Amino acid sequence: MMRDDSVSELVLHGQNIGVPGGMLIAYLVPVMGGLTKISLAFNELGEEGTKAICEALKQNKQNKILKELDLSGFMKTNIGGAAGAMHVADMLGVNGGLTKVSLALNELGEEGTKAICEALEQNKTLKELEISGNMTGNSNIGGTAGVKHVAKMLGVNGGLTSINLSGNQLWAAGAKHVAKMLGVNGALTSAKMLAKVAKQKGISLCGIQRDQTTADFSHKNLKPPDAILLASDLSQTVVTG
Repeated sequence: MMRDDSVSELVLHGQNIGVPGGMLIAYLVPVMGGLTKISLAFNELGEEGTKAICEALKQNKQNKILKELDLSGFMKTNIGGAAGAMHVADMLGVNGGLTKVSLALNELGEEGTKAICEALEQNKTLKELEISGNMTGNSNIGGTAGVKHVAKMLGVNGGLTSINLSGNQLWAAGAKHVAKMLGVNGALTSAKMLAKVAKQKGISLCGIQRDQTTADFSHKNLKPPDAILLASDLSQTVVTG
């Protein structure tokens, strides 16, 4: 069954398979030619298990069928933190089939985030990237230090259409740094950055004030990135027309 090309999705979400399970999955990936989605979230794969899986995906780079890979963590990192992120980055540098990758809550840190972002500067096929952090206080990307690498990547990557950076303690400075890059990324149509923080702190990304009641955007030649910033501001204002 596990070697059957008719299997399109391998979902082992939260099964606590650990490193041994990751090694087994790595062995199976090359012979499961029909897979379009692999979900190994919440499994404590560790660096070793993550490395094995990424090596398998690198060797299988000619297979363009696999589109989604979920390696998200939960209470702790799933991929072994920054060390595991290095292997994911290496894989993303050569894999031309993946369109969605989830690395949320993985304690990537600045080092791991930098590696991922540098790989994505060259990868034009990935459309969705999930690197959110913990809403209660733990940044996934290394806070404002890591967001600089994300912003740099967004400035040159023309493939991403969606990125989730919420829960990463970007604060105003970090969020505006990313927002500036959104203006030159014409492909991005969805960006979650501040989540509840914007409302709590009253952060404005494009100048709309919280007590503003009117706003005229006609004849402004707005692009999708502009709409992202406007949506964030409008969600916390009293604009009625």
